Amino acid sequence: MDQYLKGRSLFVVIISSAMHIGTMAGSILGAEMYVAGGWKLVGPLSGLFNIIPLLFLPFVSKIPGLTADKALEKVLKTEGSGGRSTVIVEKKRLSKMQQMVYYLPDMAVFTNNLAFNVLVFVLPARMVQFNSLSLSSAVLFLNLLNLFSFLSSLLLGWVATKKVDVFLIMILGNIVFYVGCVSAFGSTTQFLNYPLAFEVGSVLIGLGDAAIVNLCIRSKFALYERWGLEDPELGVRSTTVFNVVLCLSGVVGTVLSGLTTTRASEVPTLGVSVAACFVLSVGLVFCKLV
Repeated sequence: MDQYLKGRSLFVVIISSAMHIGTMAGSILGAEMYVAGGWKLVGPLSGLFNIIPLLFLPFVSKIPGLTADKALEKVLKTEGSGGRSTVIVEKKRLSKMQQMVYYLPDMAVFTNNLAFNVLVFVLPARMVQFNSLSLSSAVLFLNLLNLFSFLSSLLLGWVATKKVDVFLIMILGNIVFYVGCVSAFGSTTQFLNYPLAFEVGSVLIGLGDAAIVNLCIRSKFALYERWGLEDPELGVRSTTVFNVVLCLSGVVGTVLSGLTTTRASEVPTLGVSVAACFVLSVGLVFCKLV
């Protein structure tokens, strides 16, 4: 994130792209673990891969505070006598409303990455069971989803460094993401399996997922700019929260994926997806307006 603040957008693209490359590898390993031991093996081991990065946090020399209500410094420079610069520091705290808005993009990342991981680990099994595909073919199909997410991350990693309406992109991306989820998951159901449903869903998921993940941290800077606040540790602090949220959502999504393998789970899963789309979209609209 510090490199991003210096204008070196290439690092942002590399990091965000590496996340999707890791997901591709995870889906292939997940399929092999499913063959070896079923969901009892996939859930714990795949979840462990997401927990491992969190184990390094205690070894970081400086862990920034994870709360947004700490005193913020707004630095104003004025010219003093003799041409000397005097720095005036004004202490200011986020209001309760601003604290809630600050974390809404992180909530979107948590929920959407959870949904993404559910799809990554459940779709191969559902394709084998309900679409009569071999497991190897199902994994290849699944990586269409990862491929489009990867390509979208390259584009939005670059967009994140530009002057754009971040929340408008995130709102549209969130809607597109859940339409894609419904379409991709629906391709393995009895009532939403229209021609090219999975392929269309994969493209939409890729576009929508990248819009949320790649612009989450950038949205914090947009909020502070709108509120007229400055915080020299904002990049480090928001990135820390983002990484924790991303890892935990991966763990939860992997474990919950085993609950969506049956026909009985189809309507509840699609219903939860529609509800999540509505709630998160309203929340992001709120971020844009406050």
